[in-house]
Amino acid sequence: MQHKINWTPFLIFGISLLFTILFNQCKKRVDYTVLGTFVYINSTDSIIEIRNSQYNLLIQPNTSNQILIDGEGPEKVNEDSYVPPMNSSILIFNNFKCDTLNTGDKIGNGEGILGIKNYTFEKIAERNYKFTYTFNTNDLQKAKPCK
Repeated sequence: MQHKINWTPFLIFGISLLFTILFNQCKKRVDYTVLGTFVYINSTDSIIEIRNSQYNLLIQPNTSNQILIDGEGPEKVNEDSYVPPMNSSILIFNNFKCDTLNTGDKIGNGEGILGIKNYTFEKIAERNYKFTYTFNTNDLQKAKPCK
């Protein structure tokens, strides 16, 4: 004698379990727009050229230049959440004095324009900061004749 098995309750249970697992695994990840404006002010009487793999800037004496960064990030950011757009860079002063900057042991911790702590900052809005680095005679004095 053969028993008939009613599969409907098992199918409903299985489908419910599958949807429960799928919906619990889908955690919503939200990325927010993060803006950064990096301003470089040349307060010396020298022409400053910044060379690296991403940017080449030429800053005339007593003028400024800026880089706008528009990216994605977390909901909560502060000034320490940012990393300067410059990586290992060469500064050239008046085409004859050079200074090679290193990032240090951690990204964002470096000398000169490579370290975020070397900038003054201003919070413009949530996830929008303005960072300013001013070149002065100290930057020029650290440079050596270019090879």
